[in-house]
Amino acid sequence: MLCVPPSIVASDAEGKPVFGRVGEDVGIAGVTEPRAYKEIVEDVKRHPNDWIAQRQFDALPLETHSGVRYPCLGIFTLDGRAVGVYGRIAAKPLIDHDAQDVAVLLIGA
Repeated sequence: MLCVPPSIVASDAEGKPVFGRVGEDVGIAGVTEPRAYKEIVEDVKRHPNDWIAQRQFDALPLETHSGVRYPCLGIFTLDGRAVGVYGRIAAKPLIDHDAQDVAVLLIGA
């Protein structure tokens, strides 16, 4: 269904646009709204070179004053070198446009 590198088992992969941002159009079966997921799968079939597979993982949920939230840390890279960190948190196990930015503090950096 998705173009998946041999090292990633298709059932463990999510699809995302090559140049996507803030989780737009990420397709995760059972998490992405069914109609949107179907549209993503159809677009992958039409334009496979515009999509990549990413290994899916289970984020450990955090209990917050607003209820359960799922955190995400991401790394900014430049010429293959890590140059920064960002944090986001969401009410569902998908970090998308509904997720909130959160501060990332580095001790001793």
